[in-house]
Amino acid sequence: MNISVFQKKLIEYLDETGLSQNELSKETGVPQSQISNWVSGNGKRVSKNAIKIMRHIENYRKSEEAPIPNNVATAIRNFCGSSREKSEILAQIIQTLQPLAD
Repeated sequence: MNISVFQKKLIEYLDETGLSQNELSKETGVPQSQISNWVSGNGKRVSKNAIKIMRHIENYRKSEEAPIPNNVATAIRNFCGSSREKSEILAQIIQTLQPLAD
């Protein structure tokens, strides 16, 4: 995979999930500064850390749970403030109730 394809996938993932670079760093063990370089276009190569990020993104994509739409995820984050734990719990509740609305 070339660096521009990786950069595009990384930016799309961050936008879609609403994760900060710092949160992604904590989840993957990849330094936030390296993630920042890729996002800003300063990363020059695909390293083993980039592969680690791509695995993380692929696992998210393969998740059995349907992702919550961006506007709903944003509303959840705004409602819960900076509490990631509360946001995740509320998202799980919404996903559990979704079949009842269909």
